[in-house]
Amino acid sequence: MQVYDNAWVYGYARVSENAKIRHHAHVCGQVYGNAQICDQAFISQYAQIYDNAFVYNTASVSGYIYSKARIYGNSRVYSEAHVYGNAHLSHNSCVFDYARLYGNARISGSARLFSYAHVYGHAVINNRAKIYGKVYDYAKVSGCGEIYGSVYGKAQVSHTVKVWGRICGRAKLNRQSKLKEVP
Repeated sequence: MQVYDNAWVYGYARVSENAKIRHHAHVCGQVYGNAQICDQAFISQYAQIYDNAFVYNTASVSGYIYSKARIYGNSRVYSEAHVYGNAHLSHNSCVFDYARLYGNARISGSARLFSYAHVYGHAVINNRAKIYGKVYDYAKVSGCGEIYGSVYGKAQVSHTVKVWGRICGRAKLNRQSKLKEVP
């Protein structure tokens, strides 16, 4: 365990193994393995950060961050949410409830994951998109899109489109899209 600079470790904190706490970070949760907490990041008493996870900038975590996940840029991970693998959460984005972000997925631009959402593979979510369902493979969701179903393959959903079913393949949905039922 290594604590540097003006970092604070207090309350119910448990920092062990090769974990590093630096700069002005505040930790009252569990940080272990080779995890690093830097800058002005905040780790709450219920959080667990481990393996090679990295939390920095002004990120705040009360959930679980592990593997090689990166949380930064004023992002938040709440309650029972998990971020792991090589996933990145950045730029004011949040993961709530029991949602999961993993694989090589990237979330940024004030995007949100809620409920039991799963985002994984090489999926990209940004620009205030809200995910309640699943987005995976190489799918992209942006621009206030809301996903309650599944988006996968290389499908793209943008603008204010809401998806309750499945969008897959190379489909592209935006505010001008018109869907027709195929017999």
